[in-house]
Amino acid sequence: MRAAAVSLPRRLAAATSFSSRTAITPNLGCDEPCRRLRRGPSRAAAAGATFFAAPLESPPTVRYAPNLMDLAPKSDTTALRPRVLDAFARHSSYEGDGFLNHCIRLFELTKLVMEAEQIDFDDDVAFGIAMFHDLGLTMPRDESPSYMHRSLRLLQDEFGELCEKVDDTVLSECMLLNHRVFPVPTCSSAAEAFRKAVWIEHTRGIKRYGLLDKAAVQDVFERYPRANLDKVLLDFFWITVRNEPRTITNGILF
Repeated sequence: MRAAAVSLPRRLAAATSFSSRTAITPNLGCDEPCRRLRRGPSRAAAAGATFFAAPLESPPTVRYAPNLMDLAPKSDTTALRPRVLDAFARHSSYEGDGFLNHCIRLFELTKLVMEAEQIDFDDDVAFGIAMFHDLGLTMPRDESPSYMHRSLRLLQDEFGELCEKVDDTVLSECMLLNHRVFPVPTCSSAAEAFRKAVWIEHTRGIKRYGLLDKAAVQDVFERYPRANLDKVLLDFFWITVRNEPRTITNGILF
């Protein structure tokens, strides 16, 4: 079922179903993004990214986990989802509603695409993939080929029991191919659904692949506003350019 429309500030400020306003210290991933968050990009670099909003200031030192019960009707919730949201809040380093709403919209849009294409896929797994798909950008750079691989490993480390609900290959494709600009002919239908949902999201609903009703897509954007996502995306852009520029060609474009 589709998530209920609720007040986002109330959702973030409300107590979680498993603790009362649990304070969470964000994980910024590594020192380099932290330094860049404080000083912002250079003037020349900023001029080349005018599509995006101004860079983020330093993120807050405390976040509150959102309340799952405010995200969806009781009939559309499971005991696992509060833990997914708590993990998201622990690993996300961004204030405001933008990043959170981006991930929730991806989940909602993926469900719409899968319903339109009659793809049978576990909703809890889809929720986990959507909430974790960009979290690799908040983790320290390691031997992983890209932030998508870090996102996949983080999801597997945090929710191994959830990942076991789907085939390993399908899970990997959903996490590693969702940002591809062009379709991957050999990937699963579920992974292609996530890829389409990502680009419906990033084109702000302009691209709908002839599958989704404009009003249904607009409803998702209205229920979960964009908020400060442009600032978050700008930060994502500089993290990628500085730390793993090859991901742009080998992971996003191809």
